Amino acid sequence: MSKYSVLFINGETEQIFKFEHYNKDFDDLEFIVKEPPRNISNLIKYIVASDIAAVISDFNLCENNSNVSYYGNDVIYELLKVKPNFPVFIVTNYEAEALDSVESVHYVYDKQLMNKKDHRFIKLVKKEIDKYQHRIKQAQKEFSQLKLKSLEQVLTISEKKRLLDLDNFLEKSINQKTAIPEQMKGEYVNKLSEVLKKTDELIEKLTQQHKNLS
Repeated sequence: MSKYSVLFINGETEQIFKFEHYNKDFDDLEFIVKEPPRNISNLIKYIVASDIAAVISDFNLCENNSNVSYYGNDVIYELLKVKPNFPVFIVTNYEAEALDSVESVHYVYDKQLMNKKDHRFIKLVKKEIDKYQHRIKQAQKEFSQLKLKSLEQVLTISEKKRLLDLDNFLEKSINQKTAIPEQMKGEYVNKLSEVLKKTDELIEKLTQQHKNLS
């Protein structure tokens, strides 16, 4: 059975020990521990280049490390910019402060959850990984269907837009190009922009005619 790799970002030896002990019985998850590097961009590059299925980060990463100038929420923010909807979690004793710094309350969890014998937190992590992986598989399936259809007939504007959206999502999610040539992407975008412009002009014209009749 293949394992999902979960990255735990923390610089405290005691917290790392607790985390590893808490998760030692999970056969379908592999936990990787990494201390926060000085440069957050290096951390993001490492995550994107690695076969990591989820990221769990401490919130106050700079508390015991003067070389680190960023927090867990910064990691989450920068990562989600390049991998949208990726499973990310912040564990912290500073829950109120962390909640004020993130866009979604679903990213933040109390560290005390890792003391629970029912392993509810890691079960939640696994559930989010499964949801994300399912979304990727569904996107791959839909992308293949639209790509095949494009070889047999002309796609509608909405289908072309959907194909571009799927291509963008898959490219960021699985770190690889999905086979839409750059020239074709440009043509799709230009045609879509042209249609949207004409639609706006038509709406404006109809609105003006309605005003004149009134």
